[in-house]
Amino acid sequence: MSDDLSFFFLLMSNGLLIGLMYSLIALGFVLVYKATDAINFAQGEFVMIAGFVTAGALMVWGAPLWLAIALALVSLVAFGFILATVVWLLLRRWAHFSFRGSAIHVGVSGARRGGGTGRGHLAPRGRVAE
Repeated sequence: MSDDLSFFFLLMSNGLLIGLMYSLIALGFVLVYKATDAINFAQGEFVMIAGFVTAGALMVWGAPLWLAIALALVSLVAFGFILATVVWLLLRRWAHFSFRGSAIHVGVSGARRGGGTGRGHLAPRGRVAE
């Protein structure tokens, strides 16, 4: 097979896989919206947590790909259960559901971006805080 044809098949397979990933993300948004009548962007934060665990397992620990994916799935399920039980129980007294979802999203997003260290947020005048 020529190099051009193999490159074409590589691009086609990458496009197909990326399209499938986007369709799964869109399906998740639709399911969350239909179930709660609120748009919740915390789904992207969960995907990033799994991505960080996978990248960390591959790059830092040198784990094989199948083990890195398994660790990402287990850590994401554990994080989801912890978030659902601990945080949701703390916020269940608030009356409006979409406000609770927004509060959870802001908390998860801030913790992931700043790592709980207070870094990564915007300082006054739009400068990134160090």
